[in-house]
Amino acid sequence: MIKGMQKFVLKNLNREKILKEIVKITQINNIKIDGDSVSFCVAQKDAKKVKKILDKKGAKIKETTKRGLVFFLKTNVLKIGIVVPVLLFVAFFLISGDYIFNLQINGLERVDKNEIIAILGENGISRNCCKANVNTKEIEKQIQKLQGISFASVIVKGNTLIVNVKEQVYNPEYMDKDNFAPIVARHGGIITHIEVVQGTALVKVGQTVLEGQQLVAPYTINTDGKKLNVLPMADIKADVFYSNSISVADKHIKMEDTGEIFVKKQIFWGDNIIFDDGSTCTYQHFAVHEDRQFLANKNCLPLVLVTTIYFQQSPKEINNYFDLNKQSIINDCAEKTRQLVASYAIIKDEYYEITSVAGINRVTYTCVVSESIVP
Repeated sequence: MIKGMQKFVLKNLNREKILKEIVKITQINNIKIDGDSVSFCVAQKDAKKVKKILDKKGAKIKETTKRGLVFFLKTNVLKIGIVVPVLLFVAFFLISGDYIFNLQINGLERVDKNEIIAILGENGISRNCCKANVNTKEIEKQIQKLQGISFASVIVKGNTLIVNVKEQVYNPEYMDKDNFAPIVARHGGIITHIEVVQGTALVKVGQTVLEGQQLVAPYTINTDGKKLNVLPMADIKADVFYSNSISVADKHIKMEDTGEIFVKKQIFWGDNIIFDDGSTCTYQHFAVHEDRQFLANKNCLPLVLVTTIYFQQSPKEINNYFDLNKQSIINDCAEKTRQLVASYAIIKDEYYEITSVAGINRVTYTCVVSESIVP
């Protein structure tokens, strides 16, 4: 019970009429009947209005009690004075020393920062995580495996995890002078243009090639028939096919909201739960929305109120779903495929195919564009 509440205990006379009047102005919670008494709770902000109704109806109030976390904190802070804030302040610094609040990544120019953040996430590293969960040696090994990284170090300094990296330096003109690598296809497609600057072409116009297939060998043959190693260079274009598929069954289950909701509230200190209202959602089908709200300055006292709302849903079976929605499904597949080639000025061709097997319909949409397939 987070919000301030006030509990009323009345003598059990004309309770139905009295409660009907109260419901008109506020919500009633925790109604209990015990012998000749009836008790209920209302929001603290509506307590005075409820008291007026009870006096007007001549109800005999046996007891009133203020309840809720907010009332508890206010009451005890006022009683104890500055002791509680001091204790909380000391507890925060004692506990915060075991947590990471910031991430710092240094040395990146060409490598995508998100690749390193993804590795940290896979190792359970995020803001407000416990230092005990950090294995710096393992993280360093994984980062050094990234393409373009030659060195990585990971340290924890205070409440900050620091990642220092050094990127590889490339100079293909002077590296592996006698062992040049061939040019391989960056994408698969049908070749439309070949212009070799250095090296020997291994493919021709009109040929279909696969991603990774060798296109130009790193050598030439001179007039004496001698093979000379060279750095291969070429401009090769191809018609590249980008496809996207959507599979849809003849029968489709659609989830519809019933209008019923269930609310659960918890309070977290970092990753630890310090308050749980004890309720459990019993819906068989539901959608979930979570709201997080700091109860104080997050840098001083990381108390977070998490409110989880469950929206009850009911499954509805739709027959002939694909036939009824075929055009919209094709349009959706086309839109997703066009997003793959959004950076191209011209789409040379586009088409779709539909296959049906055992009640499953598969729509495949393809866009054809012309692009360079050399790295």
